[in-house]
Amino acid sequence: MMLDHGPDIGEQSPVFQVDDFYGVPLAVGQALTPGRPSLLMFTGPTCPICAKLFPIIRSVAQREGADVVLISDGNAADHRKFLAEHDMGEVRYVVSAEIGMKFQVAKIPYGVLLDEQGMILAKGLCNTREHVESLFETVRLGHHSLQKYMREKMVQPADIAPQLH
Repeated sequence: MMLDHGPDIGEQSPVFQVDDFYGVPLAVGQALTPGRPSLLMFTGPTCPICAKLFPIIRSVAQREGADVVLISDGNAADHRKFLAEHDMGEVRYVVSAEIGMKFQVAKIPYGVLLDEQGMILAKGLCNTREHVESLFETVRLGHHSLQKYMREKMVQPADIAPQLH
């Protein structure tokens, strides 16, 4: 379910040159690893759903062969606490209100799936494993959002009119 009005599916993601939480330079919005998609997950360090979903995000992304960037904002103490409680592994953690504003993310956790060139493939609210998996699955099925799927699958009045006679 897409709730934002930011860069749209099929558009190139804006690229942000930032440092991750540990001070390592990172270009958010393009492939972290050549040839691999990237999953940008907008989260919050005090969001209980985000904390519960984090291991799921890592698992799904690993299975799908995607890199993950967690993007958050808030105060440094909350970020330090979140990072102390979670093994990040290969996941990059960025604190940037600017990126969330550019994507116009209003609710978290929210995911944006980018292809290996940084094109937006899918995006949406991700409260469950199924939501995270759906970002990848909708790309495979050719329906990049629930809204698009419903529009395409809706029965049109002209389709049923001949049956009424």
